[in-house]
Amino acid sequence: MRKHLILATAMLTLAGAPAFAQTTMTPAPSEPKPAEPSTAPAAPGPKAGVGHMSEQGASQWMASKVIGASVVGPDGKTVGDINDIVLEQSGSAQAAVIGVGGFLGVGEKRVAVPFSQLQVARDGNGEIDKITLGMTKDELNNAPTFQTMAEKNAATRSAAKPDSSGMTTGSTRPAQ
Repeated sequence: MRKHLILATAMLTLAGAPAFAQTTMTPAPSEPKPAEPSTAPAAPGPKAGVGHMSEQGASQWMASKVIGASVVGPDGKTVGDINDIVLEQSGSAQAAVIGVGGFLGVGEKRVAVPFSQLQVARDGNGEIDKITLGMTKDELNNAPTFQTMAEKNAATRSAAKPDSSGMTTGSTRPAQ
């Protein structure tokens, strides 16, 4: 749940970047208005560089709707489903992690494909209707398996951990 919340927040931040770049010019009034005295304490203003979005744009997708969505290949057959999204520090989506094969997640292979290779079609209500990838299930099965940093670090630590005989796991050194 926490991972989905963080991912959704990052995607919203990314989606709002174009809105931050837009500026609206308001015409100056012809006569300055006198300032009205106020007895209420001043409300804190927004921090510099912080903005808010009020709605989703036509070219933006909600991460919660993308994660779990089925992906079809060029032949229209399902090749897998999106398990996760890889984000850059800036918040831009770099890749979609697609689960290929397996049954109910068991034996499933995870493959990361550049997010730009996905074509998303919307239905009449603006919801995601279909996500298409120009790769077949066989091509995804032959692609390298995606590993998270945590998985890579865990594999490195377990490979360097000595077993009960004092040898490092995976060592080719003969026993003494």
